[in-house]
Amino acid sequence: MIYDRMGQRLVHPLTQGDEPAFPESLTALEDYAKAPTFVTSKDALIFIFDRLDRWPLAPAEVAFVAVLIEREQFNAATGMSLTPSEYLLVSLLLVGHNLQSAADYTGANYDTKRKQARTVLEKAGLSGQAALLREVSLAVSSDVLSDLLQPNQRRPEVELAQHTYGQDVVIHSIAVGASWDVPVWEFGARRGQPILYFHSMLAPIMFTTNMVETLKERNLRVLMIPRHFFQAEPGGRGAQSQILQAASDIADYFCGEPVICMGESAGCAWAAQFTRAFPDQVSE
Repeated sequence: MIYDRMGQRLVHPLTQGDEPAFPESLTALEDYAKAPTFVTSKDALIFIFDRLDRWPLAPAEVAFVAVLIEREQFNAATGMSLTPSEYLLVSLLLVGHNLQSAADYTGANYDTKRKQARTVLEKAGLSGQAALLREVSLAVSSDVLSDLLQPNQRRPEVELAQHTYGQDVVIHSIAVGASWDVPVWEFGARRGQPILYFHSMLAPIMFTTNMVETLKERNLRVLMIPRHFFQAEPGGRGAQSQILQAASDIADYFCGEPVICMGESAGCAWAAQFTRAFPDQVSE
């Protein structure tokens, strides 16, 4: 579905009988930041994407693309097997509810939702709600955007990395100023101790043929940042400040804990500058 800047639905749903899954109005959209986000409607999760620069021929009034994430797609994207009630709980948490307000929304008591949240965490293999929401939002966003974007809009270096490393690499993208959609490669244990690796190459380096297995055995997780994607913004921040801010955002959002900093070649200087700029986000 598509919406305008004020959150008004622009297309009449071609459905009969039941109420359409997409509401007529999502008024809170006018306050959303420039980033993918989630809302709920009729006990279903909806992904909101506002990067209309992806479709230059879109009518000017179109501001948001909305994608319905049904439970089956949610489970496939996250690798979990949630019941309808568990899916609704996680959806409510994703859009900002706490356990008490989620209980009020569903008409259940707090203890029931607390126990259900513990069950969901066990299914996800995680120990905290913040980690769960971070994992889920990344997994669902990546899955939806992979389907939403046309093949000719996907970056060739992403296709190359996927072809070369297959299931061993998870590829994310972040937006930093004018240098948007900067790819970040992830290797190793999905929830292992994070290493922020600064390098200057297009593709990640495999130090040994069994690098991924070695990382998993040691419960380590490597996130790689290619600095050459950053360039100075006209009249704005230089590439250096963009790289440092991007690294900070990655350490904060992707990891949620202090990271080990690592660099090679020109990346050593960037690793050192990041450590100096954000000492609280660095463990080693």
